[in-house]
Amino acid sequence: MSLHTGAKDIWRILREQIVSRAYLPNEPIPSSRALALELDVSRTTVSAAYEQLVAEGYIEVRQGRRPRVAASLAIRWRQKPSAPRNEKGEIHLPEFGKRLISSGPVALPTMRGVRINFRYGEMASRDFPIAAWKKAVQSQRALSDCARLSRVISGAPASSIATSSGSLS
Repeated sequence: MSLHTGAKDIWRILREQIVSRAYLPNEPIPSSRALALELDVSRTTVSAAYEQLVAEGYIEVRQGRRPRVAASLAIRWRQKPSAPRNEKGEIHLPEFGKRLISSGPVALPTMRGVRINFRYGEMASRDFPIAAWKKAVQSQRALSDCARLSRVISGAPASSIATSSGSLS
């Protein structure tokens, strides 16, 4: 795996291995901890990939046990997909499907000016606005210090609260 292996990469590779039957139904797959060590990624990254595989029905997980390839896959693999075909052996498409194919590829809109990558499972710390975050945290701390000070001042007797010039405010 590359230096920047993400959850999407792990998910894709494991799914391909399961579909190609490198792992059979009910067969255990590596634990998230073992796979994270082997790939030199965080366990959270592997867990995100496993969660997606669970959601899609490829694997089953139980607490305290290694994840396993879903037993339901054996039933799905025995059933052959039956797409309706014409006399030439081509898959029959409804009119809507034919219109979609004839329209050609659709260009997806691009998002210009987006600087932060929020894709699932991938960390891009170089894109995180650390300076802005520090500034926001410091200003929040200053506000909370002022609020704490105002509570102290509001609870103190008026005669004991004096400004630096010595008069009451």
